[in-house]
Amino acid sequence: MRLKTSLFNKEIFKQDFRAVGWISIVYFLGLFFLVPLPLFMDLNTATPMTLPVENDGGLLGSMFAFELQAVFLLILPVLMAVFLFRYLQTKDASDFAHSLPISRGRLLNHHLVSGIVLLLVPVLLNFIILVVTSWIADVSGYFTMGNAAYWLVLFCVMSILLFMTGVFVGTLTGLSAVHAVITYIFLLFPAGMYLLISYYLDMTINGFSGVIVQEETIQHLSPITDVLTAPPSGGEASDLPLSQVSLWTYGLASVVIYGLSYVIYQRRALETATKAVTVPALRPVFKFGVTFCTALLGGMYFGLSLSSYGWMVFGWGLGGTFGYMVSVMLLEKTWRVFHIRLIKNWLVYTGSAGAVLALLPLGWQSYEAYIPEQETVVKAYISEGYGEYEQHQIDGTPISYITSGEGIESVLNLHEALVEYSEPMVIGEDYFFIHYELENGRKVQRQYQTADPRIEAARQAVYETEEGRNIRYPALTLESGQVDRIHLDPNGKGRPQTIMDDEKVTGLLKALQEDLRSQSYEEMAHPSGMYSWISFRVKDESNEIITNPYQTTVYEGYERTTAWLKKEGLYEEFMVGPGDIAEAVVFEWPEEQLADDYPRFIYDRLMEQGVEPLAVEGDEKIEPLLQGEHNQDSGAYIVALYYDDTNKDHNEIVTFTKENAPDFVRQYFE
Repeated sequence: MRLKTSLFNKEIFKQDFRAVGWISIVYFLGLFFLVPLPLFMDLNTATPMTLPVENDGGLLGSMFAFELQAVFLLILPVLMAVFLFRYLQTKDASDFAHSLPISRGRLLNHHLVSGIVLLLVPVLLNFIILVVTSWIADVSGYFTMGNAAYWLVLFCVMSILLFMTGVFVGTLTGLSAVHAVITYIFLLFPAGMYLLISYYLDMTINGFSGVIVQEETIQHLSPITDVLTAPPSGGEASDLPLSQVSLWTYGLASVVIYGLSYVIYQRRALETATKAVTVPALRPVFKFGVTFCTALLGGMYFGLSLSSYGWMVFGWGLGGTFGYMVSVMLLEKTWRVFHIRLIKNWLVYTGSAGAVLALLPLGWQSYEAYIPEQETVVKAYISEGYGEYEQHQIDGTPISYITSGEGIESVLNLHEALVEYSEPMVIGEDYFFIHYELENGRKVQRQYQTADPRIEAARQAVYETEEGRNIRYPALTLESGQVDRIHLDPNGKGRPQTIMDDEKVTGLLKALQEDLRSQSYEEMAHPSGMYSWISFRVKDESNEIITNPYQTTVYEGYERTTAWLKKEGLYEEFMVGPGDIAEAVVFEWPEEQLADDYPRFIYDRLMEQGVEPLAVEGDEKIEPLLQGEHNQDSGAYIVALYYDDTNKDHNEIVTFTKENAPDFVRQYFE
């Protein structure tokens, strides 16, 4: 009788189940308590508490706590790989496993099949429970079958990817203690390196913004960030939290990782069972990688903290030295690594890391100097930071672009001045975000900060154009028919009020727009006097209310607006007057200050130091103090206006030059 050998060894599977079956059980129970059980509980109530699937994301939404589901998804597959292949990191267990009459390739495949089955069965069982429930009860308000099928595919694909990554790392390391840690480092490595390098380029490349490139790209550079930052979706094919391309990519990556794991496992030497890196050729790569990353991190920390290229280079050396020492200690598994040869290797690795960091910005010289040709620009946008542009995109509020030839030319001239008069490491009080859309469909974005007054004329030219003014004051683009209601929010006092009457809405909007259009550049750049807030609740083209309102400040100098408020009897309650200020204190602006000190920071420091200010009371003296300027980075006097003398934190900070200060203030300090 012929001996038949089965390709599947059930004894290995039994042993695997005894070793890691508990992970599969925890996975099932975790998903069951987060998905089917809340569904059963809500179905049992008389009034369902759920939102429609398309609004809440179905199985990927808040009712089923997708954030907690993601914890199980991201942790348990890695634990499965760590415990299932723990024998590779123990010499006796490794020797025993590889002495069995089974080839290495088959042994690896058996363990892989065991791990994948034990991970997928909990997901499949919960999916089957959901499907059966949908046959028995109406679950259309909770999830659709498309949403459930996507949930199944997402959890299956990601579980396999994370598990295979853990297996791959397990073939590369012989230390159980660092197996899981290195797995997550490996999964986050592309996103982490992208984050570090983008911040580094932000510090060294003029116009480059690490924040912008991170917002647009970093999510998709790691499966972990892809899952954790995925927006909820009802499961429609056109609006999935992880696209079908991403899922196919992760599935293909799992196959590639399996192939690498198979090759390394076949060639792995048994005596490497307790070594940090089992492949000798990868040890120099490991040392250089750790040295480079810590050098980059050290340079970033000291460079950003002290705004100095010299300190950044110091950070490279310190961080690189630390990283190199740590990598050597891990590889040697001892702290006794200090010898003459170490110094030579330290110089090689830290010097190489420093050379790469020094040369990296050289490839971006054309990026710094690039300014589009005017004839290629279709439209432009400029603001005081990327955050304003991003907020428009998040809220869905229309963006006012500059499209006229005159306006685009003024933006390009300002861009040219910023290239010449700003440096990435020099902290400035003025921030600029510039966005172009070119005729070939390409988008160009730059961000700058500067304190150089030589850009003032170019900035003035932009903001004095009609389109530039519309960007600075979005309320100028509104028509009365778009405004559903107006909210009046007094600054530091009283209660907000709402205007809903169409005639009043039209009158106030018209008065405010006339004031905003008549503002000089000096009044726009350096507003003075006390202010309050006006916000507009706006309807879009489909008559839907836009959640985030248009908002602007109203100063005492807005003559038409304040006249309208007085006529309607709203002025006293809305605008801040001397009667609303309980007390004011005046400090002399200190002669010695840091370049990045702002009036509020200086005020806080003076208070901490116990500097004695000029205390002012009485409406007569407080009234002229209300005319101080805001957002100034220099001056002669700093004034804190307290709305409540029992709460010193409830205050407004304004500043005066010597020429503009009230006489009694000058006389006191002279």
